[in-house]
Amino acid sequence: MVERTSITQVVQLGSETTPGTSVAANKFLPSIMINTGLDGNFTEQRGSGNKFVINQIPGKEWAVGKLTGNPTYDEITYILSSIIAKVTPATVASTGRTWTMATSSTSEDTVATYTIEQGSAARAQKFTFGQFTAFTLSGTREAVTHAGDLTGKGFTDGITLTASPTAIPQIPILPKHVDIYMDDTSVGLGTTKMTRALSWEIKLGNRFGPLWVVDSAQTSFVASIEQPIDATFKAKFEADAQGMGLLTTARAGAKKFVRVKATSDQTVGAATFYSLQWDMCCEVMAFPKSIDDQDGVYAVEWEMGMIHDATWGKAQNVVLTNTLTAL
Repeated sequence: MVERTSITQVVQLGSETTPGTSVAANKFLPSIMINTGLDGNFTEQRGSGNKFVINQIPGKEWAVGKLTGNPTYDEITYILSSIIAKVTPATVASTGRTWTMATSSTSEDTVATYTIEQGSAARAQKFTFGQFTAFTLSGTREAVTHAGDLTGKGFTDGITLTASPTAIPQIPILPKHVDIYMDDTSVGLGTTKMTRALSWEIKLGNRFGPLWVVDSAQTSFVASIEQPIDATFKAKFEADAQGMGLLTTARAGAKKFVRVKATSDQTVGAATFYSLQWDMCCEVMAFPKSIDDQDGVYAVEWEMGMIHDATWGKAQNVVLTNTLTAL
């Protein structure tokens, strides 16, 4: 018997035309680690006079996944298209593509869903309607990491993996690529660099929730519903004039327009570089409870919530430049 070894478990996905309708998982994402599984609920049944449960009655059932690892400029497109918005990229520098994604503050967003396969030649499983419901992108000068949660339906065990998937290019987002900016207006975004940033984190949570209906033809949820988004930005700075300047911002209840931008030293063509630019309108949501040592300097951490800005017309906007032509 061939053992199902952990080291050989690959993750493949395919972009669904109709959410929940299975497609070939024809893309291989070498850097993305997703562990898949099942979740659901059971109701215990125990009648009078019984010491033990008589039945465990199954109720809701859905697929789940956990994302971990380090992001790359091409692979992250699949995550952002699922949790922010699904868009058609524009051509840049002949062979490059620019993906501009903004979450609407008031209207329904069109997002990507995937058929996700995980396994090896020994055994594999898949689920449909794969969708990111939470995502965190964070970094220091040591590493840039990402994490996230997925849900799905139609979990099937014992499948055969889609043959010969296309491997996504591997251009990692390096710690040395990243800059952080904070400005007072959307027009001025990207002007004032925070020169003593020590760590940063962008977090999106509670993005979608499942719709459950009473219908024997349905084996899982039937749709995903947009939720009030838990969207935050957190960063730690040296407690110098720049870092402590956010105290005035906090006391005034004023906005800061934040840009986290990663720019690679590799090009997509001509003089255009791989890049990820994440812009946000934020307000401080908590005072720092401790100002203390970080790597030998006195440091302060500020937590901010993303908010809608009427003049800008949004709360966040992401521009991603890579060589991926389509999902």
